[in-house]
Amino acid sequence: MNMHIHELQQIEQIGVGPYDILYASSPDNILWGETPSRLIDQYLKLSRPVGSALDVGCGDGVNALALEKRGFDVLGVEVSSIALAGLRNRFRRNQCVPAGRYINEDVARFLARPAQPRFDLVVSCGLFHCLSPRLRVQQHRILFERFLSPAGWVAFSTLTDRVPWPDDHEVNDIHLATRAEVTELFAGWTIVHSQEGIIQDCHPPLVGHHEHSVSWTLARRDQLH
Repeated sequence: MNMHIHELQQIEQIGVGPYDILYASSPDNILWGETPSRLIDQYLKLSRPVGSALDVGCGDGVNALALEKRGFDVLGVEVSSIALAGLRNRFRRNQCVPAGRYINEDVARFLARPAQPRFDLVVSCGLFHCLSPRLRVQQHRILFERFLSPAGWVAFSTLTDRVPWPDDHEVNDIHLATRAEVTELFAGWTIVHSQEGIIQDCHPPLVGHHEHSVSWTLARRDQLH
């Protein structure tokens, strides 16, 4: 899965995403700061062996970079071409060249692809609430079934409806997840970590301080029914 930065820049620019206005207004199109998801940190602290990771909705690469630094072979999927520009800039800021492959494609088209390799870790952090409530549980179940190795892990987080969406957030087409959806999604899994909480967020210069409610799940496939 090796891809050098000049090849990454030639990816077909096919998509836009709900956060594009924020990516476009952020320095270097980097929106999410320098700290990867707490689930990535927790997964790595479990001393999991280095392997392969699929990062769906990889955004500007904050999780992908952390995984690559640990030696993971990463495939990232992201609908927003602006977010992928941020990913390139993030790697450049860290004096790194992406070793993984990063695809400008939405999740529905990705799921329609021919059979792909299976991954030791599937990361879906911040994608679920950007998808249609009618399809997203099924889409993620198909994603896990098709792309996760038999003993694979999932790092999953989503914004939830415990805190309403801010009126002045400048982002459209967001559908906050319910607790019932997350429960349905991971029915039959071995849950290693599950947490709900409130985070403080800010996206200058367009969006000031606000709160989101979040659900975090780290789960293992080995007892999936």
